[in-house]
Amino acid sequence: VFGLHTSQYDGVHHLVGAYVDGAFSTMLTKNPAMTVAPGGYGVGGGFLYAYHNGTIIVQTGLGVRWQQVWDSVHIAPTTLSVMDAWGWQQQLTYTQTQRCDEMQNLYVEVPLMVGTYFAGGFYVIAGPKIQLQLYGKTHVNTVMTTTATYPNHFVGILEQMDNHGLRDGVELTTAHDKLKMTFDVAACLELGYEFPLSNKGKRGYRKQEQLDQRIRVGAFAEVGILNQKQTAVAVPAGNTLLEGASLIPNATRYDFQTYDFRHITTAPESSAYALRNIYAGLRLTYFFYGHQSKERCLQCGVRGAEKKWW
Repeated sequence: VFGLHTSQYDGVHHLVGAYVDGAFSTMLTKNPAMTVAPGGYGVGGGFLYAYHNGTIIVQTGLGVRWQQVWDSVHIAPTTLSVMDAWGWQQQLTYTQTQRCDEMQNLYVEVPLMVGTYFAGGFYVIAGPKIQLQLYGKTHVNTVMTTTATYPNHFVGILEQMDNHGLRDGVELTTAHDKLKMTFDVAACLELGYEFPLSNKGKRGYRKQEQLDQRIRVGAFAEVGILNQKQTAVAVPAGNTLLEGASLIPNATRYDFQTYDFRHITTAPESSAYALRNIYAGLRLTYFFYGHQSKERCLQCGVRGAEKKWW
């Protein structure tokens, strides 16, 4: 009865609106070195155009989304064979703990959705969403410990010796300004309820023109279909943890370094594992302009004698 009273779902409607959303976000991968926890968040917004024909919905638009994701990373200790300042052979071991790799991305999005109304004001829409990265950045946070052994001179493990560049529990953070993600398409599903705010207009003998406004509140989920692999960063052969293996302590430079870590997904050994975005959250949509045009009403009678059915 409510729908008949407002003509909210009758005829053809052209709606223009804006939306904002917030979601839990992370990256799905089978990379054994990565754990999707603690995850992160995504916030977005943009404009929509929706075509309604009866209860059928066809919708598109243009929006942006900011994403910030943290992943726990587990790196096996790395041992390098180097020469110390006296020319002695040294096995230098780097151990990382509490490592957390962070990525920040800004996307432009184009949804292509279809759906329907049911049970009054409830709606469901689904379809693909094109995502193109505009900006990306990474941070790597870790705690580094270095130890050493001298196979030909000493017995046991040497540790916490500053004069040998051996330190324990040093917190390190590195940042990189550029992170390139590949083109992605996400599968999207949204379910919610639509509240009509107004449905005002003029009645006519030949046609009806109405201006209506609506608010939607919905829950949504999106999963990347394509492998959104980051562009790999070139690192020296045999060194997937540190950039610039030649700067490892040697006869000319033998102190604790400031290491330049790269995000785990840009490492060459990560290229074999797919990387897919996932979002799950809430979306608020406000259709601030809705135009309805219908042909001559078959129930209105002669000109000037339209019947009122409420």
